[in-house]
Amino acid sequence: MTRWTITALDTFEQFQALAGEWNDLLRDSQIENIFLRHEWLTEWWRHYGAEFEVWTLVAHDATGALAGIAPLMRTRRGARCVLWMGGAFVSPNHLDFILREKTPELVEAFCAFLLARRGEWDWLDLNKLPAQSPTREWLIAALRARRVFVRSAESARCPFTQLPSSFEAYLQMLGRRTRKDFRQDTRRLASDYPEAMSRRVQTPAELEDVFSAFVALHQARFKERDEPGSFADARFVAFHRAAALRGLEHGTLQLDYLKIGDEYVAIDYAYRLGRTVLGYSATFNLQWAKYSAGIVMLGRTLERAIAEGVQVYDFLEGEEDYKAHWAHNVSADWRVRAISPHWRGGLMWLGWYLPRLLKKISSRLARRA
Repeated sequence: MTRWTITALDTFEQFQALAGEWNDLLRDSQIENIFLRHEWLTEWWRHYGAEFEVWTLVAHDATGALAGIAPLMRTRRGARCVLWMGGAFVSPNHLDFILREKTPELVEAFCAFLLARRGEWDWLDLNKLPAQSPTREWLIAALRARRVFVRSAESARCPFTQLPSSFEAYLQMLGRRTRKDFRQDTRRLASDYPEAMSRRVQTPAELEDVFSAFVALHQARFKERDEPGSFADARFVAFHRAAALRGLEHGTLQLDYLKIGDEYVAIDYAYRLGRTVLGYSATFNLQWAKYSAGIVMLGRTLERAIAEGVQVYDFLEGEEDYKAHWAHNVSADWRVRAISPHWRGGLMWLGWYLPRLLKKISSRLARRA
């Protein structure tokens, strides 16, 4: 017996009906992550959901109030893998259970439900769980206590910075060379082009124009390197266009741009929830590279964030050079994988374990030879 009643949502309509309660619970859980917002996941499902089945677990307490959500889905074909809803194709970070009360007992209740329905899934693969969340340890402990085969490993590193109370104080946190170069580039651009305008998208019409420019600039940079770029995929572009519009409607989108005349010089694509900004992507016009336009734009974005009371700017995963200079901390996301204690899961375990065992035996024999 538990304090909660666990049920599974198995249709998109059931998921949609939970919109208001979902976002309220996310706010009350103090998780500031756009990738777990209901409208983000709705647009993700509309663009990518055909390959999956909704299988989101919800917990209600004795009063009938929503107490927790495990935002999950299952693959439709082949091995029935349970994943984070929205966890594929768009590289989200910091995915987690949404819990009103941070307690291991509720995570254990979700695990008990999963294992009671073990014939309905073969493989659990929850990637990008934040290291700082207790969910990861609770989940692993609950599964291992029930003798479930579990593996966990770090899967991403996300640079971030704690923002001080003023932009000048933030600049003092940067390396001397970074600070000097930023100030010189900013002064030079302002001197040569005093009409340079920095703005944030406010209307759907403005969003359409700026987002189109963002995609074009992003792809131009990758084309120069003979790489495809993520925005070469039409479905990826369509999803982000729709998600950005929903973000604009809900007040979470922060699409900032630097423009000179009719030309877009640099664009930052981010979302804000509470005290946290997640910087999803940024790009600049190659013709303005001599002014370090992307860095000038980043500085203006961070200056605005500080003025607006943002406390954390998360650059998300990626190894871009500028992150090493402008971020001062790194958080880790982890991947937790488990095999269902069902005969189908057992076959998967053999397929995973035997090749590794044979490789280990072969390596030992080779060393003895």
